[in-house]
Amino acid sequence: MKSLKVLSVVFFLVATVSAQYNYHQPQDDAEGYQYNQPTQPPTLPPKGYLPPTTTHAPYVPPTKNPYVSETEISPEGRPAADDTDHAPGMPYDFTYAVKDDYGNDFAHKADSDGEVVKGEYRTLLPDGRMQIVK
Repeated sequence: MKSLKVLSVVFFLVATVSAQYNYHQPQDDAEGYQYNQPTQPPTLPPKGYLPPTTTHAPYVPPTKNPYVSETEISPEGRPAADDTDHAPGMPYDFTYAVKDDYGNDFAHKADSDGEVVKGEYRTLLPDGRMQIVK
């Protein structure tokens, strides 16, 4: 404990001494920034100001639709919904939560059996209420 007090006194003394050597006296107004006074008043733009002219060609929209549907790409077309293979999902569950000294308070929980996902998330609203979505 004594070494902490000695260290803080030494730190204070070093900071005080370094602050004295880093201090610059303010300059008088007569010795301040020197600049030449303008010889003529600033000029204003003419009254009929026009915007700058463009140097590039104007935009021309494409004549063909740039977006191509999937049926145009594939010669056999899009497969029907019942023709697709359905692989069962993997069962999982996870949970996480955050609650810290800065006021963050939120959590998320999810469980799945491979077919149905159930869960909820919760968050602390700015007015102090807890919002829970299931």
